[in-house]
Amino acid sequence: GALRNPTFRRIWAFGGFYYVYRSTELAVLSWFVLTLTDSEFQVALVGVSRIAPMFLFGLTAGGLSDRFSRPRLMAIGQASNLVTAAVMIILLSTGHAQYWHAFVAIFVTGTTWALDYASRRALLGDIFTGKALTNATSLDAGLVTGTNMVGPLLGTAIIRIADFSGAYVAILLLTIGALSFVLSIRNLPRSAGTTARRSSPLGQIRDSLILLRSNRVLLGAVLVTIVFNMMGWPFVQMVPVIARNILGTGEIGFGLLLSALGAGALTGAIFMAWAQP
Repeated sequence: GALRNPTFRRIWAFGGFYYVYRSTELAVLSWFVLTLTDSEFQVALVGVSRIAPMFLFGLTAGGLSDRFSRPRLMAIGQASNLVTAAVMIILLSTGHAQYWHAFVAIFVTGTTWALDYASRRALLGDIFTGKALTNATSLDAGLVTGTNMVGPLLGTAIIRIADFSGAYVAILLLTIGALSFVLSIRNLPRSAGTTARRSSPLGQIRDSLILLRSNRVLLGAVLVTIVFNMMGWPFVQMVPVIARNILGTGEIGFGLLLSALGAGALTGAIFMAWAQP
């Protein structure tokens, strides 16, 4: 149902390019660092560099999305990603790329992800309410997880054919596609809840803690999220190590292993979007 809305179709198309780019980047940089350093610890730091910006800047990004144009913030993020991809292509093509460049590159794109995530989810709230919002959020989440099936296969296949610089050319083209769609999204009127109050980042933290103390359902959801992200999700970053060092496979086998995660997540997200309560 959400796909009948023309603005959401643009957001969804933008997400398709952007999310494939993100999953491709993670696969490419993880394999790049493993190949260059042969260190499990350095490979783990790729994942740390990716998720750290969400932890550091998540609340700040939410405040910015309340104060400025959400499509414009999303466009700024994609422009930053475009510059990052171009720099990585130059470094890889000239043979000057070092393993720590991967940490910097994925930290930059992780920072823009924090900005985009807050802006995009708030933008969905400006368009939809009730069950329509549940449907739109499920479709968006399905796109995030489903592209985890496409990105690793794409990135590792291009590594086999055209090395890491070729993989980053594909990433650059995907970023251009994402930027073109996000530039077509017009700013929308804010919903009443987002315009009623604009507090400082510290004020947002205080208000969030008060809300968590008073809402046991919300507190439970937050605790489940923390436990999963601390104890479950980090296995993803060890998939390239498992693929090469334990299973003895190359980059294509690694891509297949990582894409299986996206296939399962896409199946669950489609079910959630279809079987609404």
